[in-house]
Amino acid sequence: CKHIAGVYYLVASELDRDPFLLFELRGISRTTLQQELAKSPLGKLLSASFDESEFVAQAVPSYFTQPKMVATPAVGELKDFWL
Repeated sequence: CKHIAGVYYLVASELDRDPFLLFELRGISRTTLQQELAKSPLGKLLSASFDESEFVAQAVPSYFTQPKMVATPAVGELKDFWL
């Protein structure tokens, strides 16, 4: 149904803006999540990132990597190429 698809698109855009909304939809608040994460060593590092400022994305000139031109050695004859 196109209405359900529309709802999915709206939820996806909200999750793009705030990924922690997924946990809130499951009934876990940010503070509870931070407390649970702090129980493991890796979780301590992750929970510390909650207190940091927002990540600022930097623009790149292109989405795709650009191939670099490389000079190839000249081959005199075809027979030399296959040897």
